[in-house]
Amino acid sequence: VSTLLSTQLRTLSTEQLEAFTSTQFNSLTATQVATLTTSQIEGLTTSLVGNLTNAVVSAFTEEQVLAMTTDQISKLTGAHITAMSSAQLAALDTSQIEAFSTAQIVAIDVADMAALREEQLANLSSTQTAALTTAQLNALTSTQLLTLPTDQVQALTTTQVASLSTAKVQLLNEEQLTTLTSTQLNSFTTTQVAALVSDQIQNLTTDQVSTLGTTKVAALTGTQLDAMSTEQLE
Repeated sequence: VSTLLSTQLRTLSTEQLEAFTSTQFNSLTATQVATLTTSQIEGLTTSLVGNLTNAVVSAFTEEQVLAMTTDQISKLTGAHITAMSSAQLAALDTSQIEAFSTAQIVAIDVADMAALREEQLANLSSTQTAALTTAQLNALTSTQLLTLPTDQVQALTTTQVASLSTAKVQLLNEEQLTTLTSTQLNSFTTTQVAALVSDQIQNLTTDQVSTLGTTKVAALTGTQLDAMSTEQLE
């Protein structure tokens, strides 16, 4: 199989490719894999996809990755996802990202998180959002973090919220901050509370302020207290 010319591979029908065993397909070189048409990629059986080597998956072009069906995407292993390049991950459309299992979400390399497009992140389900590791969450860029809709912010676990760096906490906009539940807000560390800027302090609802424990209230700086309204201080 590895001796087949690129022109020969591209002429193979879907039925002929389906006849390949995983061993045969995995013996293709990176160059050969990259020459397959998007129609040929789309025609690969889910069984074959699940048994691809990491080397073959990482050899797919961005166009080939985009051509994969959601059924094929769902058969990729965690190791496959980790092996994918940032360019391959960024090439996925929203329906493909939505097909990711939580195990696949967790498998995204931390170094590749910044490459994910805003629309990809915005279409993550609450379950997928809650599955992000703390390292993945903190690897998001400022722009990516600000694109998270309120339902995703509310889906964050207390562990995720408590893991946010002070720099990430200071990026939360009014809509994101005020949508935090009392449980999430109480998971803030005193360091995170002390890092809130004046505008963020002013945007906290009175209910949110009232749920802060005495330890966290004691962590507020003079500048933060000065920024609070009379209603917040009551």
